[in-house]
Amino acid sequence: MPVGFAAETDNIAIAEAADIPTAVYGTPELGSNDPLWFKTNEYPINRSSAPDDPRPHATGTVRILWDENFLYARVVVEDSNVYQGAGGDHTYDSVEFFVGPGSNGSNQWRVSATGVFSGQSHTDRAAWTQITDTGYIVEIRIPKRDLTLQPGKFTFEVNINNSSEIGADRYEVVSAFGPPDSGFNGHEAFQDSIELIPAAEPDPRHSITLLTGTGGRVTPSVPGNVKRVAHGSDFTFTVIPDNGKLVDTVTVDGEPVTLESDNTFTLTNIVADHQIRVTFKDDPAAEQIPFIVWNDNFARGEYTTAVIIDLGEGREALGSALHPGLFTVSARNTTLTGDTVVFEGTRNISRVYANDEPKVRGYRGKVHNSPDYRDGLESGRYIVVELEFYTEVGGSTTLDGSSNSTRQNYNIVLNGEIELKNGNPIDYAVFKQTDVVNPILDKFTTHTFKSVNYALYIHKDEKGNAVQGLPLYVYTHGMSRGGTQAQIDQKASMKSANGSVALMLP
Repeated sequence: MPVGFAAETDNIAIAEAADIPTAVYGTPELGSNDPLWFKTNEYPINRSSAPDDPRPHATGTVRILWDENFLYARVVVEDSNVYQGAGGDHTYDSVEFFVGPGSNGSNQWRVSATGVFSGQSHTDRAAWTQITDTGYIVEIRIPKRDLTLQPGKFTFEVNINNSSEIGADRYEVVSAFGPPDSGFNGHEAFQDSIELIPAAEPDPRHSITLLTGTGGRVTPSVPGNVKRVAHGSDFTFTVIPDNGKLVDTVTVDGEPVTLESDNTFTLTNIVADHQIRVTFKDDPAAEQIPFIVWNDNFARGEYTTAVIIDLGEGREALGSALHPGLFTVSARNTTLTGDTVVFEGTRNISRVYANDEPKVRGYRGKVHNSPDYRDGLESGRYIVVELEFYTEVGGSTTLDGSSNSTRQNYNIVLNGEIELKNGNPIDYAVFKQTDVVNPILDKFTTHTFKSVNYALYIHKDEKGNAVQGLPLYVYTHGMSRGGTQAQIDQKASMKSANGSVALMLP
């Protein structure tokens, strides 16, 4: 922390005397009950949009911290009927943050009670959530983007979205500083609502930032990958490659580090911030097996519903030996431009089965299966790993927060043996993504004519000839369903909720 901040305590007294909510300078470690949270004031979130509604009300408190790059908030929500199922947007139990000036959600960040992000996207956003006996807790790190974080007035708001335990039925919005449910339209109602102030005393700890590539992990890990450690302390990290991977490089502040025989390394006498970067590589001894990412469309939009592994000609997986614990599937979805992370995390697996073609056989539901649901085959060349796309952990569409398409980047780790109908089992392999497919949208071609950007589907017969005399169907989307990059993303509108694809049979 800059030394000058510790001495400038007059701002604290001025802000508190004027009864202005304050945010103290400091960098917390998310999810650790960091002591810095208790050095900044706690403020109520209790302005309800539906004070007379007979259903259970939500209330909460917020503590706010800041540094040069991020705004941090810890919200403790009291809610007797927290929804923990599918969905992460404003119609479910969640907390919204409006940071700086903006309208139409341009400054809106949201995280659900179980940690699903929605609203704005950024590579450096991070959150930790916990369900409690009386509600839930959200700690969030919000990047400053084009804002300047320094002592003085700052525009900020916190909303609690309150739904019932059924979900998708938000009936109350509760705010901290301005009128409830006013943030999306504009910031005027809570402009300059808080005061960013220096800390009364410096935090002697240092930040250890962990940057880990695909193919393994480093422990201990923390939400947001920033560990706070005491001045002068030693700290040991362990590098754990995935099955089929090897450690490639380990650097501290750009300098190579040699691992011990147990894949550990230690930082000693830590007196400054450090950055650790770890990369992994394929083990040449591991078999490389291709897979595709399967996207599908529903009334709520396009979802990634499966990854499909191709064992190759002449090999068939034994269907009875396939199960969800055999694989770990994770994703790091990014924007089409700029590589901003939209979703990053592990996906829940619904079922795993064999098939004789690279397609899904319908979907398993928690209450009802899809109408086209079929069991897997006794054996097959293809292994379909079906994902729980309708759950809270995996229930997000392939669009980003601005209704633009994203790039789906998936990773599969083998946790056991793939038993084959004939031959030795596969127990040491790495999986390589080769394509992302959508059985409907892949039939469309994209075009631009003067100022009109569009996608076109022409029905063809078995010989590949265009069929004449069929009806013309024109779909025009409204508001922002086409995203903000129509010139390079003509199919975005068809991936949104209630898009044209919901009306098109495959």
